[in-house]
Amino acid sequence: MAKSVPQLLREAAQALERQTANVGPSENPSSGLSTTPLDRSGGTRAEVLRLFAPYSNPRSHVQRRPSTAGPSAKKSKSVSYTHRFFCLSKRKECEVPSPSVKNKLERAGIGEKRITIPDKYCTPQEFSDHLFQHFPMLKDCGGFQLLRSRGSTRSKKLETIPCPDDGYSPEYLLKWKIEPDLESAARMYRRQILKNADDKPDLVVTLDLHSCEKDREREMLAFYKRPNVDWTSPLTVKLKGDAALGDGVKWHFFTLIMEKLHHGFELDIDNCGKTLFFNGEDDHKVPSTSRALLDGDLFRVVGRMIGHTFINEGPLYSGLSPAFFPLLSGVKDDTPVLELKDCPDMDLESQNELNQNEIDNINNLAINWDLPAVSNSNRWWLAETILHHGVIGRREKQISQLRRGLKDTGVLRMIKE
Repeated sequence: MAKSVPQLLREAAQALERQTANVGPSENPSSGLSTTPLDRSGGTRAEVLRLFAPYSNPRSHVQRRPSTAGPSAKKSKSVSYTHRFFCLSKRKECEVPSPSVKNKLERAGIGEKRITIPDKYCTPQEFSDHLFQHFPMLKDCGGFQLLRSRGSTRSKKLETIPCPDDGYSPEYLLKWKIEPDLESAARMYRRQILKNADDKPDLVVTLDLHSCEKDREREMLAFYKRPNVDWTSPLTVKLKGDAALGDGVKWHFFTLIMEKLHHGFELDIDNCGKTLFFNGEDDHKVPSTSRALLDGDLFRVVGRMIGHTFINEGPLYSGLSPAFFPLLSGVKDDTPVLELKDCPDMDLESQNELNQNEIDNINNLAINWDLPAVSNSNRWWLAETILHHGVIGRREKQISQLRRGLKDTGVLRMIKE
Protein backbone atom coordinates (compact mmCIF):
# COMPACT_ATOMS: atom_id res chain seq x y z
CA MET A 1 0.00 0.00 0.00
CA ALA A 2 1.33 3.46 -0.93
CA LYS A 3 2.56 5.61 1.94
CA SER A 4 0.96 8.93 2.72
CA VAL A 5 2.77 12.25 2.32
CA PRO A 6 3.12 12.83 6.12
CA GLN A 7 4.71 9.38 6.51
CA LEU A 8 7.22 10.08 3.73
CA LEU A 9 8.12 13.43 5.32
CA ARG A 10 8.68 11.80 8.72
CA GLU A 11 10.93 9.11 7.20
CA ALA A 12 12.92 11.77 5.32
CA ALA A 13 13.39 13.77 8.51
CA GLN A 14 14.53 10.65 10.42
CA ALA A 15 17.01 9.78 7.65
CA LEU A 16 18.47 13.30 7.80
CA GLU A 17 18.84 13.01 11.57
CA ARG A 18 20.65 9.65 11.31
CA GLN A 19 22.96 11.01 8.64
CA THR A 20 23.79 14.04 10.75
CA ALA A 21 24.41 11.88 13.83
CA ASN A 22 26.92 9.75 11.88
CA VAL A 23 28.98 12.83 10.96
CA GLY A 24 31.51 13.40 13.78
CA PRO A 25 33.15 16.67 14.60
CA SER A 26 36.48 15.50 13.16
CA GLU A 27 34.96 15.17 9.67
CA ASN A 28 34.46 18.91 9.43
CA PRO A 29 37.06 20.53 11.67
CA SER A 30 36.85 23.97 10.09
CA SER A 31 33.09 24.41 10.28
CA GLY A 32 33.23 26.43 13.49
CA LEU A 33 30.02 24.79 14.77
CA SER A 34 29.52 23.67 18.35
CA THR A 35 29.90 19.91 19.00
CA THR A 36 27.13 19.94 21.60
CA PRO A 37 24.31 17.54 20.52
CA LEU A 38 21.21 19.45 19.40
CA ASP A 39 17.55 18.55 19.83
CA ARG A 40 16.47 18.54 16.20
CA SER A 41 12.92 17.23 16.58
CA GLY A 42 11.41 20.71 16.95
CA GLY A 43 13.86 22.30 14.49
CA THR A 44 13.13 19.70 11.77
CA ARG A 45 9.39 20.18 12.13
CA ALA A 46 9.77 23.97 11.94
CA GLU A 47 11.96 23.65 8.86
CA VAL A 48 9.41 21.42 7.11
CA LEU A 49 6.61 23.83 7.95
CA ARG A 50 8.70 26.74 6.67
CA LEU A 51 9.50 25.00 3.40
CA PHE A 52 5.88 24.10 2.75
CA ALA A 53 4.38 27.33 4.08
CA PRO A 54 3.50 28.60 0.55
CA TYR A 55 1.22 25.58 0.15
CA SER A 56 -0.33 25.52 3.61
CA ASN A 57 -0.81 29.30 3.96
CA PRO A 58 -3.56 30.57 1.64
CA ARG A 59 -2.11 34.10 1.67
CA SER A 60 1.30 32.94 0.41
CA HIS A 61 0.94 31.95 -3.23
CA VAL A 62 4.20 33.45 -4.45
CA GLN A 63 7.58 32.49 -3.08
CA ARG A 64 9.60 35.58 -2.22
CA ARG A 65 13.13 35.88 -3.50
CA PRO A 66 15.56 36.31 -0.60
CA SER A 67 16.96 39.79 -0.39
CA THR A 68 20.69 40.32 -0.26
CA ALA A 69 20.37 43.88 1.02
CA GLY A 70 20.67 44.85 4.64
CA PRO A 71 17.79 45.79 6.93
CA SER A 72 18.09 49.45 5.98
CA ALA A 73 17.60 48.79 2.27
CA LYS A 74 14.77 50.78 0.69
CA LYS A 75 11.83 49.38 -1.19
CA SER A 76 12.40 49.03 -4.90
CA LYS A 77 9.31 51.09 -5.66
CA SER A 78 9.19 54.53 -4.02
CA VAL A 79 6.64 57.34 -4.06
CA SER A 80 7.85 60.78 -5.09
CA TYR A 81 7.06 64.10 -3.41
CA THR A 82 6.60 67.29 -5.44
CA HIS A 83 6.23 70.75 -3.95
CA ARG A 84 6.89 74.39 -4.78
CA PHE A 85 9.60 75.94 -2.62
CA PHE A 86 10.45 79.64 -2.48
CA CYS A 87 13.91 80.70 -1.31
CA LEU A 88 13.92 84.14 0.35
CA SER A 89 16.85 86.56 0.32
CA LYS A 90 16.64 87.62 3.98
CA ARG A 91 16.68 85.38 7.04
CA LYS A 92 14.11 87.35 9.05
CA GLU A 93 11.61 87.90 6.23
CA CYS A 94 8.07 87.67 7.59
CA GLU A 95 5.93 88.90 4.70
CA VAL A 96 5.06 87.24 1.41
CA PRO A 97 7.15 88.90 -1.34
CA SER A 98 5.41 91.11 -3.89
CA PRO A 99 5.33 90.03 -7.56
CA SER A 100 8.18 92.41 -8.44
CA VAL A 101 10.38 91.05 -5.64
CA LYS A 102 9.59 87.49 -6.72
CA ASN A 103 10.81 88.26 -10.24
CA LYS A 104 14.08 89.72 -8.92
CA LEU A 105 14.73 86.68 -6.73
CA GLU A 106 14.05 84.27 -9.57
CA ARG A 107 16.49 86.13 -11.81
CA ALA A 108 19.07 85.83 -9.03
CA GLY A 109 18.73 82.03 -9.04
CA ILE A 110 16.53 81.69 -5.96
CA GLY A 111 12.83 82.51 -5.67
CA GLU A 112 10.26 79.83 -6.52
CA LYS A 113 11.14 76.39 -7.88
CA ARG A 114 9.12 73.24 -8.34
CA ILE A 115 11.13 70.43 -6.78
CA THR A 116 10.45 66.70 -7.00
CA ILE A 117 11.96 64.41 -4.35
CA PRO A 118 12.17 60.83 -5.75
CA ASP A 119 11.30 59.22 -2.42
CA LYS A 120 8.93 60.94 0.01
CA TYR A 121 10.23 58.65 2.78
CA CYS A 122 13.82 59.84 2.33
CA THR A 123 15.95 60.88 5.29
CA PRO A 124 16.22 64.53 6.40
CA GLN A 125 19.81 64.63 5.07
CA GLU A 126 18.69 63.41 1.63
CA PHE A 127 15.91 65.99 1.64
CA SER A 128 18.40 68.76 2.44
CA ASP A 129 20.71 67.56 -0.33
CA HIS A 130 17.89 67.88 -2.87
CA LEU A 131 17.17 71.44 -1.75
CA PHE A 132 20.88 72.32 -2.00
CA GLN A 133 20.93 71.01 -5.57
CA HIS A 134 18.19 73.45 -6.58
CA PHE A 135 19.33 76.30 -4.30
CA PRO A 136 23.17 76.04 -4.19
CA MET A 137 23.43 79.32 -2.25
CA LEU A 138 21.90 77.61 0.80
CA LYS A 139 24.98 75.45 1.26
CA ASP A 140 27.06 78.31 2.65
CA CYS A 141 24.33 79.80 4.86
CA GLY A 142 24.86 77.53 7.85
CA GLY A 143 21.34 76.11 7.73
CA PHE A 144 17.80 76.93 6.71
CA GLN A 145 14.27 77.12 8.06
CA LEU A 146 11.04 76.33 6.29
CA LEU A 147 8.15 78.78 6.54
CA ARG A 148 4.50 78.74 5.54
CA SER A 149 2.04 81.50 4.71
CA ARG A 150 -0.90 82.25 6.98
CA GLY A 151 -3.81 84.68 6.77
CA SER A 152 -6.09 86.04 4.08
CA THR A 153 -5.03 86.95 0.57
CA ARG A 154 -4.42 90.61 1.40
CA SER A 155 -2.64 90.11 4.70
CA LYS A 156 -0.61 86.94 4.37
CA LYS A 157 2.24 86.54 6.81
CA LEU A 158 5.05 84.00 7.01
CA GLU A 159 5.54 81.83 10.07
CA THR A 160 8.19 79.23 10.82
CA ILE A 161 7.35 75.53 10.52
CA PRO A 162 8.69 73.89 13.70
CA CYS A 163 11.69 71.74 12.88
CA PRO A 164 11.76 68.22 14.38
CA ASP A 165 14.89 67.00 16.16
CA ASP A 166 16.12 64.98 13.17
CA GLY A 167 15.38 67.73 10.61
CA TYR A 168 12.80 68.40 7.92
CA SER A 169 11.64 65.59 5.63
CA PRO A 170 8.83 65.16 3.08
CA GLU A 171 7.03 62.74 5.39
CA TYR A 172 7.01 65.39 8.13
CA LEU A 173 5.83 68.12 5.73
CA LEU A 174 2.93 65.95 4.62
CA LYS A 175 1.39 66.01 8.11
CA TRP A 176 -1.89 67.89 8.29
CA LYS A 177 -0.87 70.05 11.26
CA ILE A 178 1.69 72.02 9.29
CA GLU A 179 -0.28 72.29 6.02
CA PRO A 180 -0.88 76.03 5.38
CA ASP A 181 -3.97 75.52 3.21
CA LEU A 182 -6.94 74.78 5.47
CA GLU A 183 -8.86 72.72 2.90
CA SER A 184 -5.81 70.57 2.18
CA ALA A 185 -5.18 70.14 5.91
CA ALA A 186 -8.79 69.03 6.40
CA ARG A 187 -8.48 66.45 3.61
CA MET A 188 -5.24 65.13 5.07
CA TYR A 189 -6.77 64.88 8.55
CA ARG A 190 -9.78 63.03 7.15
CA ARG A 191 -7.58 60.54 5.30
CA GLN A 192 -5.57 59.96 8.48
CA ILE A 193 -8.72 59.24 10.50
CA LEU A 194 -10.15 56.87 7.88
CA LYS A 195 -6.83 55.04 7.48
CA ASN A 196 -6.57 54.45 11.23
CA ALA A 197 -10.14 53.09 11.25
CA ASP A 198 -9.64 50.37 8.63
CA ASP A 199 -9.59 47.55 11.18
CA LYS A 200 -12.44 48.83 13.34
CA PRO A 201 -15.87 47.15 13.23
CA ASP A 202 -18.46 48.83 11.05
CA LEU A 203 -20.91 51.33 12.47
CA VAL A 204 -24.35 50.50 11.04
CA VAL A 205 -27.35 52.82 10.71
CA THR A 206 -30.70 51.80 9.23
CA LEU A 207 -33.46 54.03 7.83
CA ASP A 208 -36.91 52.70 6.99
CA LEU A 209 -38.04 54.16 3.65
CA HIS A 210 -41.61 53.01 4.29
CA SER A 211 -41.93 55.00 7.51
CA CYS A 212 -43.06 58.63 7.68
CA GLU A 213 -40.61 61.51 7.65
CA LYS A 214 -40.95 62.18 11.37
CA ASP A 215 -40.10 58.55 12.17
CA ARG A 216 -36.99 58.76 9.99
CA GLU A 217 -35.99 61.93 11.84
CA ARG A 218 -36.40 60.08 15.14
CA GLU A 219 -34.13 57.32 13.80
CA MET A 220 -31.47 59.89 12.87
CA LEU A 221 -31.59 61.63 16.25
CA ALA A 222 -31.60 58.31 18.14
CA PHE A 223 -28.57 57.13 16.16
CA TYR A 224 -26.53 60.21 17.06
CA LYS A 225 -27.66 60.16 20.70
CA ARG A 226 -26.09 56.73 21.22
CA PRO A 227 -23.38 56.80 23.93
CA ASN A 228 -19.87 55.37 23.74
CA VAL A 229 -19.69 55.24 19.93
CA ASP A 230 -16.45 55.46 17.96
CA TRP A 231 -17.63 57.80 15.21
CA THR A 232 -14.45 57.28 13.19
CA SER A 233 -15.42 53.64 12.50
CA PRO A 234 -16.32 52.66 8.91
CA LEU A 235 -19.98 53.45 8.28
CA THR A 236 -22.58 51.23 6.63
CA VAL A 237 -25.98 52.75 5.80
CA LYS A 238 -28.89 50.38 5.18
CA LEU A 239 -32.23 51.43 3.75
CA LYS A 240 -35.23 49.26 4.58
CA GLY A 241 -37.16 48.79 1.38
CA ASP A 242 -34.11 49.31 -0.84
CA ALA A 243 -31.25 46.87 -1.46
CA ALA A 244 -28.80 49.63 -2.41
CA LEU A 245 -25.52 49.90 -0.48
CA GLY A 246 -22.25 51.77 -0.82
CA ASP A 247 -21.06 55.36 -1.05
CA GLY A 248 -24.18 56.57 -2.87
CA VAL A 249 -26.39 55.50 0.03
CA LYS A 250 -24.05 57.15 2.54
CA TRP A 251 -24.11 60.39 0.54
CA HIS A 252 -27.93 60.24 0.52
CA PHE A 253 -27.96 59.75 4.30
CA PHE A 254 -25.67 62.70 5.01
CA THR A 255 -27.51 64.90 2.51
CA LEU A 256 -30.73 64.27 4.44
CA ILE A 257 -29.00 65.25 7.68
CA MET A 258 -27.67 68.52 6.27
CA GLU A 259 -31.07 69.39 4.77
CA LYS A 260 -32.65 68.93 8.20
CA LEU A 261 -30.03 71.13 9.86
CA HIS A 262 -30.46 73.83 7.22
CA HIS A 263 -34.24 73.83 6.85
CA GLY A 264 -35.48 72.26 10.09
CA PHE A 265 -36.94 68.99 11.37
CA GLU A 266 -40.61 68.18 10.97
CA LEU A 267 -40.60 66.94 14.57
CA ASP A 268 -42.22 69.50 16.87
CA ILE A 269 -39.71 69.31 19.72
CA ASP A 270 -40.23 72.87 20.92
CA ASN A 271 -44.04 73.08 20.50
CA CYS A 272 -43.71 75.71 17.81
CA GLY A 273 -44.13 73.72 14.62
CA LYS A 274 -40.97 72.95 12.70
CA THR A 275 -37.83 72.51 14.83
CA LEU A 276 -34.94 74.75 13.78
CA PHE A 277 -31.54 74.24 15.37
CA PHE A 278 -30.16 77.41 13.73
CA ASN A 279 -31.86 80.76 13.12
CA GLY A 280 -31.02 83.89 11.18
CA GLU A 281 -29.97 84.99 7.73
CA ASP A 282 -27.70 83.02 5.40
CA ASP A 283 -24.03 83.25 6.44
CA HIS A 284 -25.21 84.65 9.78
CA LYS A 285 -26.92 81.57 11.24
CA VAL A 286 -26.71 81.22 15.01
CA PRO A 287 -27.80 78.38 17.34
CA SER A 288 -31.40 78.48 18.50
CA THR A 289 -32.09 79.62 22.07
CA SER A 290 -34.76 76.93 22.51
CA ARG A 291 -34.72 75.61 26.06
CA ALA A 292 -36.15 72.25 24.97
CA LEU A 293 -33.27 71.63 22.55
CA LEU A 294 -30.73 72.64 25.18
CA ASP A 295 -32.25 70.47 27.94
CA GLY A 296 -32.32 67.50 25.55
CA ASP A 297 -28.56 67.86 24.88
CA LEU A 298 -29.52 68.04 21.21
CA PHE A 299 -26.82 70.51 20.21
CA ARG A 300 -24.31 67.82 21.12
CA VAL A 301 -26.22 65.59 18.69
CA VAL A 302 -25.92 68.32 16.05
CA GLY A 303 -22.17 68.54 16.68
CA ARG A 304 -21.87 64.80 16.12
CA MET A 305 -23.89 65.05 12.91
CA ILE A 306 -21.67 67.80 11.52
CA GLY A 307 -18.42 66.08 12.55
CA HIS A 308 -19.50 62.64 11.34
CA THR A 309 -20.59 64.04 7.98
CA PHE A 310 -17.20 65.70 7.56
CA ILE A 311 -15.30 62.50 8.36
CA ASN A 312 -17.27 60.57 5.73
CA GLU A 313 -16.86 63.25 3.04
CA GLY A 314 -20.51 64.23 3.04
CA PRO A 315 -21.91 67.71 2.33
CA LEU A 316 -20.73 70.27 4.87
CA TYR A 317 -22.87 72.57 6.98
CA SER A 318 -22.61 76.13 5.70
CA GLY A 319 -24.05 79.50 6.70
CA LEU A 320 -22.88 79.69 10.31
CA SER A 321 -22.02 83.20 11.47
CA PRO A 322 -18.25 83.86 11.35
CA ALA A 323 -18.52 85.21 14.91
CA PHE A 324 -18.90 81.62 16.15
CA PHE A 325 -15.74 80.22 14.52
CA PRO A 326 -13.32 81.30 17.29
CA LEU A 327 -15.87 80.23 19.93
CA LEU A 328 -16.08 76.70 18.50
CA SER A 329 -12.32 76.43 18.16
CA GLY A 330 -11.78 77.64 21.72
CA VAL A 331 -9.36 80.41 20.73
CA LYS A 332 -9.75 82.84 23.62
CA ASP A 333 -7.49 85.49 22.11
CA ASP A 334 -9.82 86.03 19.12
CA THR A 335 -12.65 88.44 19.95
CA PRO A 336 -15.81 87.63 17.96
CA VAL A 337 -16.66 90.34 15.44
CA LEU A 338 -20.44 90.80 15.62
CA GLU A 339 -22.86 92.27 13.14
CA LEU A 340 -26.51 93.22 13.53
CA LYS A 341 -27.38 90.32 11.22
CA ASP A 342 -26.00 87.93 13.84
CA CYS A 343 -28.89 88.72 16.19
CA PRO A 344 -32.14 87.28 14.81
CA ASP A 345 -33.98 87.67 18.12
CA MET A 346 -34.50 91.43 18.09
CA ASP A 347 -34.53 94.52 15.90
CA LEU A 348 -31.30 96.44 16.44
CA GLU A 349 -31.23 98.63 13.37
CA SER A 350 -29.23 101.79 13.92
CA GLN A 351 -31.20 105.02 14.31
CA ASN A 352 -30.14 108.55 15.15
CA GLU A 353 -32.97 109.18 17.59
CA LEU A 354 -35.04 106.85 19.75
CA ASN A 355 -38.66 107.50 20.56
CA GLN A 356 -40.00 106.99 24.06
CA ASN A 357 -41.52 103.61 23.26
CA GLU A 358 -38.15 102.32 21.96
CA ILE A 359 -36.36 103.70 25.02
CA ASP A 360 -38.80 101.87 27.29
CA ASN A 361 -38.30 98.60 25.41
CA ILE A 362 -34.51 98.94 25.62
CA ASN A 363 -34.64 99.72 29.34
CA ASN A 364 -36.87 96.71 30.02
CA LEU A 365 -34.41 94.51 28.13
CA ALA A 366 -31.43 96.04 29.92
CA ILE A 367 -33.00 95.50 33.34
CA ASN A 368 -33.75 91.84 32.54
CA TRP A 369 -30.08 91.36 31.59
CA ASP A 370 -28.72 93.28 34.61
CA LEU A 371 -27.61 96.24 32.50
CA PRO A 372 -28.06 99.98 33.17
CA ALA A 373 -30.79 102.03 31.54
CA VAL A 374 -30.01 103.77 28.27
CA SER A 375 -28.74 107.34 28.25
CA ASN A 376 -27.04 109.67 25.80
CA SER A 377 -23.63 108.88 27.28
CA ASN A 378 -23.88 105.07 27.31
CA ARG A 379 -26.08 104.55 24.26
CA TRP A 380 -23.43 103.05 21.94
CA TRP A 381 -21.77 101.02 24.70
CA LEU A 382 -25.14 99.63 25.72
CA ALA A 383 -25.97 98.76 22.12
CA GLU A 384 -22.72 96.76 21.75
CA THR A 385 -23.25 95.07 25.12
CA ILE A 386 -26.81 94.06 24.27
CA LEU A 387 -25.66 92.78 20.89
CA HIS A 388 -22.91 90.67 22.45
CA HIS A 389 -25.22 89.27 25.08
CA GLY A 390 -28.00 88.65 22.55
CA VAL A 391 -25.70 86.77 20.16
CA ILE A 392 -23.05 85.17 22.40
CA GLY A 393 -24.16 85.35 26.02
CA ARG A 394 -27.51 83.64 25.43
CA ARG A 395 -25.84 80.82 23.44
CA GLU A 396 -22.83 79.85 25.53
CA LYS A 397 -24.35 76.51 26.57
CA GLN A 398 -25.33 75.72 22.98
CA ILE A 399 -21.73 76.38 21.92
CA SER A 400 -20.48 74.11 24.70
CA GLN A 401 -22.75 71.27 23.54
CA LEU A 402 -21.70 71.73 19.90
CA ARG A 403 -18.04 71.53 20.94
CA ARG A 404 -18.65 68.30 22.86
CA GLY A 405 -20.36 66.77 19.83
CA LEU A 406 -17.46 67.77 17.56
CA LYS A 407 -15.05 66.39 20.15
CA ASP A 408 -16.90 63.05 20.16
CA THR A 409 -16.19 62.66 16.45
CA GLY A 410 -12.55 63.79 16.69
CA VAL A 411 -13.13 66.86 14.52
CA LEU A 412 -12.69 69.39 17.34
CA ARG A 413 -9.04 68.36 17.56
CA MET A 414 -8.52 69.39 13.95
CA ILE A 415 -10.29 72.72 14.51
CA LYS A 416 -8.21 73.52 17.59
CA GLU A 417 -4.83 72.44 16.22
